[in-house]
Amino acid sequence: MICSEELDLNLTEAACVSVLPPLASVVVTSFTSQFADSLISNGVETIVVRKICQTIAFLSPAACMILSSVELGLPPWEVVAILTGGLALSSFAF
Repeated sequence: MICSEELDLNLTEAACVSVLPPLASVVVTSFTSQFADSLISNGVETIVVRKICQTIAFLSPAACMILSSVELGLPPWEVVAILTGGLALSSFAF
């Protein structure tokens, strides 16, 4: 299991780490709605706002996964943060 080997976590700590992406998604979702509303109120068409949000939702996680798979010499916790951020940005699809 990667949590016990790479991050030196026991099962309880690994469970806490697994909650990070959903919590980050909640935070990103609250900003996403404000971002979309501000674009629409500034005259951007709804379809364009949807396309922007969908692009962020689909490309950001892919970019974060690619970044985490490249050997940059990052500590495991930074890789977890990158993956958590990528998964949280997928909330732009809602």
